[in-house]
Order: sequence, then structure tokens, then C-alpha cells
Amino acid sequence: MVRTGNMDRKITIQRASITHDAAFNEPRETWHNLYPNLWANKRSKSGKEVFSADQEIATEVMVFTIRYKPVLVTDRIVYEGRIYDILPPLNELGRRRYLEITASWSGETEEIPEGAIVLENGAYIVTEG
Repeated sequence: MVRTGNMDRKITIQRASITHDAAFNEPRETWHNLYPNLWANKRSKSGKEVFSADQEIATEVMVFTIRYKPVLVTDRIVYEGRIYDILPPLNELGRRRYLEITASWSGETEEIPEGAIVLENGAYIVTEG
């Protein structure tokens, strides 16, 4: 079982929604912060480098443990600017007390808005300009 004091990392869980482009009314997938700034425990599960079509692709698998929140495998985690895809199954610990989420990173990073202030941990603050 995870101790709350070991939850020393900040993550954001994002969920996709479909919006329509204003100019051409084309459907577009956009991500919004479902649970921003969650405290989590992070542990590394594995990492490897794969070579595909003369391109090196790094993959990293992490296990994040959070206080229980309803999360879907179609959601994603943003940690230190990296986007982690959630892998099934989600592991409920202690009758909805905690949730253990296995997620993989394949080199994708979050696009940081122009004019944002980037913090040391990779998080950023959007400023009104």
C-alpha cells in the first residue's frame, strides 16, 4: 500500500473531447485537464529504445499511484511535460482508496503555449498577455 507521504510528484490527467473547427466545421480532438495538479507516487517499470525506419524511438513505462479518481484508459497523463498513454488494466487499491495507473511514454511532449512560464519540474503557467 502506498503511503500518502510518498506521493511527491505532480501529474495532470487529461481527457479528449471532439470539437469542431470554426472555419470548416471539421472534427478535431482536443485535450483538457480533467484532474490538474494531482499528487502521485511514481515508479519506473521499464524503458527501452526501439529503432524503426531509421528513427530511434524511446519508450518508458511508469506506474503512477494516485488517490482514487474515476479515470479511463483513453485518458492520458502529463508528467514533467511528457505525455504518457494509460495502459490497461487500471488497478484499484483498497476499495477505491488509491488507483495504480501504468502508462507509457513514446517521446511525445506537451505543446507549451506561447508566453507560458516554464517551471523547473516541467509544468508551466499560462500568463494573460
